[in-house]
Amino acid sequence: MSYKLELNGVNKKVFPLVKLLPIGLLCLDLLDYRFEHGYDKVLLYKLSELYGRENSYRYLRIFWANQIIASMLVFIATILLLLGGGIEIISTEAAFIIVLAPTLTVYGLNTELSMQVKKRRRQLVLGFCDFLSILILLINAGMNAFSAWEKIALDNRKAGLFYDEIKKTYHEIISGKSEIEAYEDFAQRCKTPEISKFVAMLLLNIKKGNEEMVIALRQQVNDSWRLRKNIAKLLGEEASTKLLLPMMLMFGGILLIVITPAILMLSSM
Repeated sequence: MSYKLELNGVNKKVFPLVKLLPIGLLCLDLLDYRFEHGYDKVLLYKLSELYGRENSYRYLRIFWANQIIASMLVFIATILLLLGGGIEIISTEAAFIIVLAPTLTVYGLNTELSMQVKKRRRQLVLGFCDFLSILILLINAGMNAFSAWEKIALDNRKAGLFYDEIKKTYHEIISGKSEIEAYEDFAQRCKTPEISKFVAMLLLNIKKGNEEMVIALRQQVNDSWRLRKNIAKLLGEEASTKLLLPMMLMFGGILLIVITPAILMLSSM
């Protein structure tokens, strides 16, 4: 059974074991796994944000296959390390380690997925603030919502995850998808409270008309900029934390350089 088509376009940086994933997919098919567990629904929700609703089920299978392969490799490596260390794998301690290692692997993969979603949401919010400011200016200039969206999608040269989603939504609309459906899919891919609120206002304007839309958007701009400042502050704090270890290593190296001559001098006396 070939899984080449299903694995087409999979990012090797995200799934470094992509060449072994057909084995994991085959295991899922042999087990006839139905993906009906509550855990699968949580995964599907996260994966729909990262890869879109239309690709979420495919990536759910890929994510499960990745967990299977990674667990198998860790399981085999653990047994080999235990045997190489002269430890009997039938002992209670060894059995505990053999079970724990794959479990921690699965936990790590799930934690990494959650971090990817969190990082994506932050990037979306950072881009959303700029977009909303430009959108209000264009609507005030006399454009309707779609015309303003179109101009931003075509003229804006800023790179970033949020603007990629803006362009994707625009191309979906001109390809025949209705505005309402395209904006709903956009909100589905960009699951942040701020963007969901904006899309709700946009859909209300399309369906019923809303003269107070610009006023509401201006208020949301202020809220979004405050959120952006908080995110920037949080990112700065995280960067400082990451620099703590290199600084400690540098301090240890300097301390070693200073103390070594004194130790050598005392040892020679």
